[in-house]
Amino acid sequence: MYDAKKPTDINPDYPDTRIQYGLKEEQEAQEYDARVKQQFVDEFIENARREGYDLRVDRSGNVQVRRAPTAEGQASPGGSR
Repeated sequence: MYDAKKPTDINPDYPDTRIQYGLKEEQEAQEYDARVKQQFVDEFIENARREGYDLRVDRSGNVQVRRAPTAEGQASPGGSR
């Protein structure tokens, strides 16, 4: 059975194999970075919700506040900033 996460032996005599391995490592690093960023955004939104904020984050990372706490710390109904 093939395990995609298992490192494969690389024969240094074949440059194309080294290149393919390097590209695969780069792709895995990009996928990991994307997962870490998404996890950060999810935690940021959850923390904001606990404080009474209703946030939306678009694909560009722009944050929109839909509702913010009032002076008493309660969320204002339908208010936006």
